[in-house]
Amino acid sequence: GINAEYGTLERKTTFMPSFGKRARRYRAQLLGEEPEEDTLAEEINELCTCSYKTRLYGFIACVCLGMCISFISFLSFGTVATRPAQWATLYTLGNIVSLAATFFLVGPMRQIRQMTKPTRYIAAIIYVLSLIGTLCAAFIPEKPNALLCIVCVIVQFCALFWYSLSYIPFARRMFKSCAKTIIV
Repeated sequence: GINAEYGTLERKTTFMPSFGKRARRYRAQLLGEEPEEDTLAEEINELCTCSYKTRLYGFIACVCLGMCISFISFLSFGTVATRPAQWATLYTLGNIVSLAATFFLVGPMRQIRQMTKPTRYIAAIIYVLSLIGTLCAAFIPEKPNALLCIVCVIVQFCALFWYSLSYIPFARRMFKSCAKTIIV
């Protein structure tokens, strides 16, 4: 609609067009049929309808919050031996909030589709499993395993780094080349 305060046209965007959904509902009403149930993707996209400006604010807020939480976890790294569950939870929560920020930009379903592309799915699976592994290492044993928490966090970082490089053209190839020259 038109933004009365600024006199500009502010377009609401959705992550997936819902024209097909409306057309199916109207068709069902005209024919006297029971309307079809919404799919999970349609329900999620219905919840994610907001303006580009709002999505940008959500993205920035989530990235800043995620970075602050991760920074706090690094400040509390000295407590990893005494309270590994607290440290691992903070670090993992920071990563999850930062990852959720991308949902604001491209939408949750598109982000999941991008994570499952052939160039990214291995890094994405390792990343998600390391998130789960970190929390399991922190909460499942009677006494949390600090070393296992640290290993899972390192795997989280590496998997996220490798996953992020997949979005930059030739970045993985350049990183491999640099790593070879440093190692050799």
